[in-house]
Amino acid sequence: MSVREALPENWCHDVGVKAPLLISTQAPFKDWLGLLGRMVLGAFVTAAIVTYFNFPAEAAGWSVVAVLVVVGYTAGASLVAGIQRMEGSIVGVICGAVAVAIFGNYLWIPFIVVIAVTASLSICRLIRIGTGFRLSAALSAFFVFIPGSEEVSTVGWRLAATLIGILIAMLIVMIIWPARADSQVRKAIAVRVDDSMLVVDAGFARWEGTDGPDGAADALKRIKAGTTAINASISERSHERVGAFPVATYQTLATALAEMMTAAIRLDRVAVHRDGDMQFPFVTQRYEEILGNCRIVAGHVSKLLLTDDTSDRAGMLESAKPLTSVASDIAKALEDMRGRHVTQDASAEQLQRLFSVGLLIEHWADSVHSLAVAFAES
Repeated sequence: MSVREALPENWCHDVGVKAPLLISTQAPFKDWLGLLGRMVLGAFVTAAIVTYFNFPAEAAGWSVVAVLVVVGYTAGASLVAGIQRMEGSIVGVICGAVAVAIFGNYLWIPFIVVIAVTASLSICRLIRIGTGFRLSAALSAFFVFIPGSEEVSTVGWRLAATLIGILIAMLIVMIIWPARADSQVRKAIAVRVDDSMLVVDAGFARWEGTDGPDGAADALKRIKAGTTAINASISERSHERVGAFPVATYQTLATALAEMMTAAIRLDRVAVHRDGDMQFPFVTQRYEEILGNCRIVAGHVSKLLLTDDTSDRAGMLESAKPLTSVASDIAKALEDMRGRHVTQDASAEQLQRLFSVGLLIEHWADSVHSLAVAFAES
């Protein structure tokens, strides 16, 4: 089974393919069902808790809001969102209370709101509370508008309900019904490896004047999107305690993958067929052999990523050994071509393409070898 067949439909959402402006992409249906289930479960449990303890109706609703805001597609993302919103809630209440205590009897309420919101946002930036800054500012302003005799009671219930919702959400996504970013990272890297190989094969086939594999155009769009989405998923993975491979391994793989994609994109640009380009079959045959070795190694890496199988790393290193001599192999093939005195009838443009394709294949093979070594030795 190929990497593409192993991935769910519409996986482009998770590997970062850019969508047209104002048209949103959708996660795979299976992932969406998981998100729906976690949200519904969290909302039910939280509503049951605040109802059992007779929370005021106005405050109780905020517990469900907190669950729906915190629960995400992965445990790592949900954990970050939960902690940051928890910190933001506490900062917001404190800033609102202090602003009211100091300026409540002297300033008009809009001015107090400005002071409270400014203080909460500034503190959030100072102590690096990420996405929780919005909730912090909202709570600080909310505190200002509560009548003096009800401030502590109303805001206290509101804060307690919010914290309960956040804690329930984190408990569900981390323990009860976890969704690991680790799986998304592995699948995203695997599909980019597969896409890069597809683009290289299609480009080389085009240069030879033959039909290339299907799907190369879509694969090219995906690799042009870069590794931004993958790096974001790796960041989410760093907040999870368990996974198939360490975070450092994924970071190293992402760096090597970026080099692979760059080489593939450049080869696609250079590999244009012109009449007479195939008059050096002994050189192009060597190019084909090198790409065949790269295909084996890249496929090996993809398979290990998708299956979590770490037992055959030695086999992957063994299959990558021929890639260490690619530079000398290409140089030897070009020297043989010169020795045969067959370049007299070749134009400068043809020779330039021949050398450019060879150089890019060398870069491609080197990046594939780096990816295999980084994975095997991590």
